Amino acid sequence: MKKILKAYSILLIAGGLALTNTAIAGEEPKIEKKKTYSKSYNVGASEKVSFDNRFGELKITTWDKNEVKVDVSMTGKANTDERAQEILNGIRIEDGKTGSGVFFKTHIDNQDKKYSKEDKEKYRNEGFSINYMVYMPSRNPLSAKNEFGKTIIPDYTGEIEVESKFGSLTAGDLANVKRVRVEFGEASIESINNGQLNIHFSGKSIVNKLNGRVDVILEHSGGVKLVLENNVKEINIVNTFSNLYLDVNKTFSANFNINTNFGEFSNKTDFAISQQGKNDDSRGPKFKHQYAGKSGSGTSSVRIQSEFGQVIVGHNLEMKVAEKNKEKKKTRSI
Repeated sequence: MKKILKAYSILLIAGGLALTNTAIAGEEPKIEKKKTYSKSYNVGASEKVSFDNRFGELKITTWDKNEVKVDVSMTGKANTDERAQEILNGIRIEDGKTGSGVFFKTHIDNQDKKYSKEDKEKYRNEGFSINYMVYMPSRNPLSAKNEFGKTIIPDYTGEIEVESKFGSLTAGDLANVKRVRVEFGEASIESINNGQLNIHFSGKSIVNKLNGRVDVILEHSGGVKLVLENNVKEINIVNTFSNLYLDVNKTFSANFNINTNFGEFSNKTDFAISQQGKNDDSRGPKFKHQYAGKSGSGTSSVRIQSEFGQVIVGHNLEMKVAEKNKEKKKTRSI
């Protein structure tokens, strides 16, 4: 995983920049220039609101107005005033209103342009950041995408779809989830009700409560903790190359069906979850194992399919994840 992350941190090209972390270069740009953007739209209760940002923070705050207001702060850094302005000129925010809702999207000119080794060295101390501050009603359908930055979402009642890549996601109670996707980053979510949860290449992610029916896909993640209580109806988890900590209430009522292949399962609950087929006559090593059990009246359904991973089910679990590389303060440079 370390090699994978390293590959993504070497170079990001944007608007005439060979963008690398200023911390690597050992010196900060001398000039910093800023520009701002602000736009508002009136929205009906069913209109979808979409955001697509990168290289900065996407922070959402809810209010009671039938209006979406977006304030964006853009910062360009370079060694000369002219170059800092050139960086800012390459950043723009597109917005619009369609028949289904409103959208806001960050554009960075010439992001995919290739540069010579000399150009990369020339622009190595330059950077920029693009930070969104959003005010909107909590009831509207929401699509929020952000790359290389923090995503912050409060308690939200409308249908929501979130995608966070190469950053961090912090969210409150999400009452109507369509999908939450985290890649190459971390997540801390108070609760998810229904929908889909995908976590890929995450160092550490926590959901303090799962409600309703939730499908979970975990891949190559150091530690993922999911907490289940009695308002869970059905949880289906597919786990590959990840450490899953499933924290269940002692009064949790469920049927458990857990299958592992080249992996480990540990039951630290008071529930009778036992291995099936231990006394069959097959010879040689067995890599596939099935575990089943029931707690209480078996009201909920918990199904786990795990390959090359670890599954721990218990009460008040403490997740142990080695933190190798803590996130440094980034500007883009990010």
